[in-house]
Amino acid sequence: MFWLQSIQIPTATIRKVEAICANFIWRGGIHAISWDQLCRPREEGGVGLRPLHAVRKAACVKMAWKFINGGSLWADWMASRYLRRTNFWACRIDNNFSVTFKAILRCRPVLQTAICRRMKDGTTTDLWLDPWLGSRSLLEILGGQLDREAGRGLTCSRIIRDGVWRPEGYPFTAQLAAEIHLITIDASQTEDAWSWAGPGTGAGSGLFCFRSCYDLVRTHHDQAEEVDFIWGKGVARKMQLCAYRLLRGRLMTRDTPPVWDADPGCQMCAM
Repeated sequence: MFWLQSIQIPTATIRKVEAICANFIWRGGIHAISWDQLCRPREEGGVGLRPLHAVRKAACVKMAWKFINGGSLWADWMASRYLRRTNFWACRIDNNFSVTFKAILRCRPVLQTAICRRMKDGTTTDLWLDPWLGSRSLLEILGGQLDREAGRGLTCSRIIRDGVWRPEGYPFTAQLAAEIHLITIDASQTEDAWSWAGPGTGAGSGLFCFRSCYDLVRTHHDQAEEVDFIWGKGVARKMQLCAYRLLRGRLMTRDTPPVWDADPGCQMCAM
């Protein structure tokens, strides 16, 4: 877990580690249930394991979250090295960037959907480039209507006066201006800050939660019907796993040899 949150482990390595884990679960024998199935939450028909590629992506989003919040030696060094003349949200991926920083930049679309900007006075929020308006930036909303050079370096403090939004004089539609007025300005804060608003645990608190981040990036499936029957309290773990395989037709019984490519002449398979 430490390395997943520190560097970008190659996909081939991820697959190799998952293969080792799968072989351990099935004791080197036949894999009765696919790894993808096992890595689903119990509510969706799995056993609650986490696929490492999804964990890696969630860890990358966590690094991006740490980067935009700053305050650490690592974040300050990365910013001074790669963002000398540009904004994090507008930075284009360059071949000279490190593998880790490229991965962080690729996580921006996911990160945008899970954060919001808490405003104090707008002095540290880029007016055009930061996604402070409903997880979107004004550059995304206005597109070609914006003169990027004219708006370079402007902050949201330009449209905040005396703790009130004043977007007049800018190329905003009435609907966009109304959306801006709906954003709360909290004068009690020390400065503008990013707030985590991802799904699940941690949502609404403003604090980053890895479980919430993982739930954001993982693949979701339909709900399973037998969750309470298999994973109910008071059921022994061995019985849970046995029932889990039984309901999926993955137990070695007389009814299943054709599925398992068993030898019809084998006395053990015919039992």
